[in-house]
Amino acid sequence: MLEQSTASFVAASRYAGATWMPHTVLQRGLCLEGFSSVLNAMFGVSGSTVSIENVGLLGFTRVGSRKAVMVAAGFMIFFSVTDVLGAFVASLPLSIIAGWSLILHGYVASVGTSFLQFCNPNSHRMTGTC
Repeated sequence: MLEQSTASFVAASRYAGATWMPHTVLQRGLCLEGFSSVLNAMFGVSGSTVSIENVGLLGFTRVGSRKAVMVAAGFMIFFSVTDVLGAFVASLPLSIIAGWSLILHGYVASVGTSFLQFCNPNSHRMTGTC
């Protein structure tokens, strides 16, 4: 869970065009995610974690503003209450959902490979990072 969340945070900041995030910001996000997972376990609901599909959608649409994300979250909360959209999503074939998931995971993988541009292939140091 930790590796997926770290990669998702870095990929989301890269797609949004933000500067490289400090380690304190990354640690704060991971701590809040862990705290929310503990709260979810206490109340018996499924855990909340970073969704790779949302990061892939950020790369797919190239919309990285906070206001657009807040409006989309409002739409998701509104439509989660209505039964019509839930019935439509439940009626989608699994192959369409799996294909969409593969496309969005590909966007996140492309961010990971784009970090290779910061590596020095002529360096003989094995530091673990590029």
